[in-house]
Amino acid sequence: NGQLKTLRKGKIPKPIKDVKSRQQIAAELFNDTFESLKITRTAGQMPEDAIPIEVPEMGELDVLGHGDGADEISGSQNLTISKATSRR
Repeated sequence: NGQLKTLRKGKIPKPIKDVKSRQQIAAELFNDTFESLKITRTAGQMPEDAIPIEVPEMGELDVLGHGDGADEISGSQNLTISKATSRR
């Protein structure tokens, strides 16, 4: 592996040519899976991120107290983070 040797020497290896992008691989898998249904997608139709995540800014968060021992923080994009505390 030439790239590993280059890294061990402390240098940056040259990029590998003709490597498929994540979108190209996902499109191929999608097309193979749904071939019987005649549904196809191109790499351009596949999302860039596998799982899109949006985290709200701290100023956008609302802190709600429930009085039932649970603290809930909710924000934009229907994101809800809950922390339940046990009572003994």
